[in-house]
Amino acid sequence: MKKKKKRDKINFGNILYMLKEVAAVSKLQFALIFTSMGINVVSSLVSMFFLKYIIDGLSEKREFSYFVTVVAVRLGVFVVSQVYSVFVSYYQQIIQLKMSFRFSMNLYNSVKNIDLASAENAEFYDKYQRALSQGSGRAQMLLSMLGSIVSSFAMGGSLVAILVTSDPVLILISAAVALIQVGFNLVTTKLNFNFNMALTRTIRGFDYIQRVFYQPPYAKDIRRTRLSELMRDKFKKRMGDYIDLMKKNYLPLQYISSSSSLLQTLVLQGAAPLYLVYKVVRGAVSIGDYTLLTSAVSSTFAYISNFANMLPQVVENSLFIQNYIDIVTFKSGLVSSGAELEVDAAVVKEIRLNDVSFAYSGGAEVLRGVNLTVAPGERVAIVGENGAGKTTLVKLIMGLYDPTAGSLTINGVPYRDINRDSLYRSMSVVEQDFQCYALTIRENVALATRDGTIDNARVDAILERVLLKEKIDSLPNGADTEYTKEFDENGVEFSGGQLQRLAIARALYNESGLLIMDEPSSALDPLSEQRIYDLINSISDGKTLILISHRLSCVKDMDRIIVMDEGQIIEQGNHVTLMQLSGKYAEMFTVQAERYSDSV
Repeated sequence: MKKKKKRDKINFGNILYMLKEVAAVSKLQFALIFTSMGINVVSSLVSMFFLKYIIDGLSEKREFSYFVTVVAVRLGVFVVSQVYSVFVSYYQQIIQLKMSFRFSMNLYNSVKNIDLASAENAEFYDKYQRALSQGSGRAQMLLSMLGSIVSSFAMGGSLVAILVTSDPVLILISAAVALIQVGFNLVTTKLNFNFNMALTRTIRGFDYIQRVFYQPPYAKDIRRTRLSELMRDKFKKRMGDYIDLMKKNYLPLQYISSSSSLLQTLVLQGAAPLYLVYKVVRGAVSIGDYTLLTSAVSSTFAYISNFANMLPQVVENSLFIQNYIDIVTFKSGLVSSGAELEVDAAVVKEIRLNDVSFAYSGGAEVLRGVNLTVAPGERVAIVGENGAGKTTLVKLIMGLYDPTAGSLTINGVPYRDINRDSLYRSMSVVEQDFQCYALTIRENVALATRDGTIDNARVDAILERVLLKEKIDSLPNGADTEYTKEFDENGVEFSGGQLQRLAIARALYNESGLLIMDEPSSALDPLSEQRIYDLINSISDGKTLILISHRLSCVKDMDRIIVMDEGQIIEQGNHVTLMQLSGKYAEMFTVQAERYSDSV
């Protein structure tokens, strides 16, 4: 019981949090919804009394002017309700768009605060997906529900007053059926919530398969490999999972819904009308009162049910809203996430790792007891077989992960004391999975800018330095040409070598004293690869360079070569020293050299 109370408290906190978010977009939204609910209450009461007054007027043979007045009141209320409804509908559409924009922007902004370890967690990804797809919609639903609850109070109070003055038994009939209906709905609410939670990853699987079939990066493999068949098989499996979930949840929901409808029909369309007919026959009420009270009984049931059902639905919405709150208030697990100390990005960096170990969540250690010092201005290569821990080591140096043991320093300052954004700005990185976005070439180069301004002259100079200027100047819009043709038919697409040069251009724009290159020439032909390494050598002059490469012939001129195996540094030195050592490096270098010799 204590656990449940704690969860209820959190849910109401979520509701207040979300209402504040809505108010930040537009306080007018509250006025529109509650005013609309008030007009609906008045309109409903007028509709109920309208038929009573018409029938009683006919029974009493009233003057024609009486009926004109009754009809005029009914039509007047209807016209006001319809005009206001159009007004509210228009403004709510605008406000909903603004809410969607705010919620999406909050989620997009929060991504920078999510540490990589969390972002790579499947459960966290599911939560982010739910927050992104349902955040603003759940807020709007919550606001509408609160308006409905207020409306139910007002309308319910009016109906109770009508029934009390006529026959209190009718209140008991309405309330009893409504409470039984609430019991049914509590069960369905729980089932629906569990169904939606279970469905998240299945829907995400459908989205992924859909992307594979229409996005350009997958187009070639779709046509020349078995990717299409494999994706269709995955689609069949996901659909099977979806059907299994439907079978498990849909039938119980239908049973409950049918039972509820049957009970409602038996009482409201059977017992209650017969009871009122009995009273009409005995002369206790008029025919006009019969129409009013029949409608009042049904409406009382509806409003009591609505009020009671809204409460668990509000709780349900607050559970989904928790996904949004968890994302936008996420506190990074990185130890320096709240630090304020900043480092000068342009200063040449010394990097030191002191007995560093690392394990991914729930996994074995992939780095063990690594001790490494990279001197300012030193050019260091990290080599080793696949899975040796090279990329993980570089991610630790980049500050994307915290070590599970040991510590890192930059220019003698512990990582934990440095503001994480400042740490990121102090490094220029080219990764093997470099991404070029549907932005202009100029914007792609200047991604590192923090204030939104772009130094156009600097971009042009960097493009010249990486030997892309001539290619880009030949484009209709030059550096303002958008990359990819996905949104612009005049967009441009680059070859692998050109993309690598663009990646290096982006790193140069950051203008930091530390360059990190993780397989910067992956998937390039030997000539293009050599040109890339010549470019790296030229731009790294006077900077600290950390380079990961599988092509050992391209790193033999580095100041120092670090050899990793099974998460540890097993050798280090320059090329000559390591070859004389006749260890792992010499073995790998010899195998690669022989392979090239055999191919000549």
